[in-house]
Amino acid sequence: MAIADDLSGAAEVAAAVCSRTTRSRVLLLGGPGAAGMATALRPRHAGEATVLDLDSRYRPAAEAAEAVREALRMSWPDGSCRGGSGAPDLLAPPG
Repeated sequence: MAIADDLSGAAEVAAAVCSRTTRSRVLLLGGPGAAGMATALRPRHAGEATVLDLDSRYRPAAEAAEAVREALRMSWPDGSCRGGSGAPDLLAPPG
């Protein structure tokens, strides 16, 4: 999965990773925690690359950072950001 801050960036990345043996797709994230997004992030085909457009370019920095953290959380199979290793959540905001 790749993350982009706007649609043109997402389309550019999707085009760059697409080849005869790889599929790519762009998903639009309407807001943090969009319903069904974790399921939608799962590849539909072997070798498929997913690019997630967060539409975060003009958001305040803290809001954009949270959108990235949420997208990364959704990309883990169990949504925990721990990857099954029991390691601490590295995506927690500083502080």
